Amino acid sequence: IFPSGKNGFDKVRVGSEGEFSDSVTLREDTASGDVELYFSNGKEITRTTFSYAKDTENPSIEPDDKAYRTLKTSNGSIACLNSSRIGFRIEDGKQSAGMKKATLMYGDRFGFVIDDFDAPTYTLPENFYGLVYYGCTDQAGNVSEAGSQYYLIEKDAPTIQVVESEHYTAPYTMGISVEDAGSIISGIDKIECTVNGEAYEPGNITETGYVKLADDLEVPSREAFSIDFPETGHYDISIRVSDNCGNAVVFHKEIDVTEAELVAVYLAKEFKLYIDPDLIFEKEQIFSDGLALKNVSDTDVRITIKEINVDVKSEILDDGTVKDCTLYMIAPDTGERIPLENGVNTDVYSYCIPVDAAEELSELNFVGELNEGSETFWKQGDVSLSIQFAFEKWEE
Repeated sequence: IFPSGKNGFDKVRVGSEGEFSDSVTLREDTASGDVELYFSNGKEITRTTFSYAKDTENPSIEPDDKAYRTLKTSNGSIACLNSSRIGFRIEDGKQSAGMKKATLMYGDRFGFVIDDFDAPTYTLPENFYGLVYYGCTDQAGNVSEAGSQYYLIEKDAPTIQVVESEHYTAPYTMGISVEDAGSIISGIDKIECTVNGEAYEPGNITETGYVKLADDLEVPSREAFSIDFPETGHYDISIRVSDNCGNAVVFHKEIDVTEAELVAVYLAKEFKLYIDPDLIFEKEQIFSDGLALKNVSDTDVRITIKEINVDVKSEILDDGTVKDCTLYMIAPDTGERIPLENGVNTDVYSYCIPVDAAEELSELNFVGELNEGSETFWKQGDVSLSIQFAFEKWEE
């Protein structure tokens, strides 16, 4: 205790006896008490009672859990944030000497919380996932209990992918997939949908990917679902997806679901392939009936040959002759020869049959050639095929 020197009172002592000096030091071990102080200006003496309290309480420090979402694990919790700045609550008891510092440590890093102990914060790295240790010390040297908290910081929002369609005809189903991707992710938290402003609850959500955040905690990172539109009408669709760190993405689209337009195409139930090694019919060695397709719709029709399954009885004969062939489909609209492999051929060809199409534009033909030297070993039925079609209204 140092006298202020006001009015010349620049000396002090403890108690009514003893020498005055420039200052005195209280060395009481009790937590609180009163002491009589005497001040002198060399001529006069004045007295006052000084009350003191000793700070013996340890401070406390806790994470500010109002600022984040918590994922529980068997060993504690994971604090999920989309901001690198983390906050704490610090208290120093009733008899506070004031805070001195707050200390944090993670990995090989050692840092101090800023001096604003009313709202202490610290900035971690972006895209961070790890254990942070913390503690604090007051001016009296009292130390808090050490604490720790796992933090996961992710700033990137999930993504939404929608399977689009050229036509929306009732009943229509919109397929949607969502994903939380990146080096550090918190996983999908919520999927919220509205249709025409009304909440829509997808009942068919399928989890297709996961992220493991702890030994006993796995959260979905990819999910797929669909929205059904059984009736015609105008629909305003909104999809919001958020992750566990609070990042969110919104998809919005308006569609008109209409009545499906009927498409009708007649075609033969079967047709034949012929093998003519000697070219008796003056055609190619392998040729087919013309497979007729007749458009009986009120609109032009797109013909899609989705699959052709070719079965060729190929082999290597005893004398080393290779019994094999090459086979082609003749494109009706261009005359192009489209090669076909033995086995399943997919997404073969697509073309348009207009209303009242000419006969040659409505026929599919197949031709081929036999391997040289194998002509005498073929018989009818050694080459066969089956075709899978799809028909829809033609759109330019």
